[in-house]
Amino acid sequence: MKRLVQSIRRICNFPKKPLRARVDSYMLRWRRLFPDVPPPIRFRGGLWWTLDMDFVDTELLNGGYETAELTFVSAFTKPGMTVLDIGAHRGLHTALLSKRVGRRGRVFSFEPSPRNIRRLKLHRAINRCWNVEIKDYALGEENGVAELYEVPAQPVLNSLRPPDTDLSSCRTSVSVRKLDDVLLEAKVERVDFIKLDVEGGEFGVLKGAERLLEGPHRPVILCEVLDLRTRPWGYAARLIIEHLLQRGFVWFDLNANGELLSLETERSDFSGNFVAVPKESLHTVADLRPGQSAAEQPSQHATAAAK
Repeated sequence: MKRLVQSIRRICNFPKKPLRARVDSYMLRWRRLFPDVPPPIRFRGGLWWTLDMDFVDTELLNGGYETAELTFVSAFTKPGMTVLDIGAHRGLHTALLSKRVGRRGRVFSFEPSPRNIRRLKLHRAINRCWNVEIKDYALGEENGVAELYEVPAQPVLNSLRPPDTDLSSCRTSVSVRKLDDVLLEAKVERVDFIKLDVEGGEFGVLKGAERLLEGPHRPVILCEVLDLRTRPWGYAARLIIEHLLQRGFVWFDLNANGELLSLETERSDFSGNFVAVPKESLHTVADLRPGQSAAEQPSQHATAAAK
């Protein structure tokens, strides 16, 4: 009887525990039962995710991982779109994009890490993301082979250059493809949206996509622009900003609600995820710009054209 009472008390007190304590308790019990299977959890919005308790998992549980970016992606992407997740990691953005574009849409998910690909495929399966095509290679300026530096303790730091971290890493040879060639082979004539986060390799990905960036159907791009990540590659992050400015894109920052704010593009250093919109597509984000109309934002392009 005493054990029964204690068990009832534990059950009743469980919801009162802090979230992290509840998750730790759940993970402990799950791993006792299924030691070789990562513990799954369901987040708000119906997304199933498996936990390793790395940086991404911890931030997700705390409700603070790229909330502005994910809110923007949810608001901008629509059914039927073709979208790219470049640097997919384990598939958080991929799963969200899959739900947003629906059955008539397509998601191309690029991830070169064998470890991440296994989890990416698992997340595709448990979330029933059958409109997702996984591409198991990196993207860059030229086709070839490169060394991927994987950081097992924090896979979000994986890079084609030695990452700026004290954590241990290991090297894996991976294929590198030009995005223009990949799209041509897949007979993709239009891309509506790109999420680009490849730990400093963003400039190379863009240079390998000249046909797309100068074509008739140019995508909106959510891109990491971070000097800390580009330094190991030997360039300043502002080159990413300038590259798209020169091609008629307008840059925006994101506020906490996932809305677009004008980005000061003349500054010397950058650290964040920013949105680049082709000037001809500004009307598609007008509803996401508080207090402004699309016609009010030609200045960045005009500045770039004058250089």
